[in-house]
Amino acid sequence: MSSTFFWLAALVGIASLAIHAVGGARVYSKAILAAAELPPPAKALSLVTWHCASIMFLSYALAMAIAALRPDAVELAFLAIFMCTATVLVFAVFALRGHTALVRLPGAYLCASIALLGVAGILTA
Repeated sequence: MSSTFFWLAALVGIASLAIHAVGGARVYSKAILAAAELPPPAKALSLVTWHCASIMFLSYALAMAIAALRPDAVELAFLAIFMCTATVLVFAVFALRGHTALVRLPGAYLCASIALLGVAGILTA
């Protein structure tokens, strides 16, 4: 049963990657590049950070898929769960500090889903 939850977490990670890297990047990149008030280094750093987040979604998916395939590699699931949970906490802290637009973005919800499915995979192992 645990591999089912790990596979579901991997699928959420791949879906998150697709949403983030394809759909979101088109909208986000256009908005950042068009923002006249941002200096070029801020634009570049923002775009790099965006794509690093996409890489993280891929990493979460790979970690969960490996945990599904190899029960002896469950440590990878723990790492992905930790990173997803930390991401959710960062979203929450900034939202509570007044950046309420973060609540409407899917990143924290996707990371929470991956973490919860990973925990379910560990608990049913």
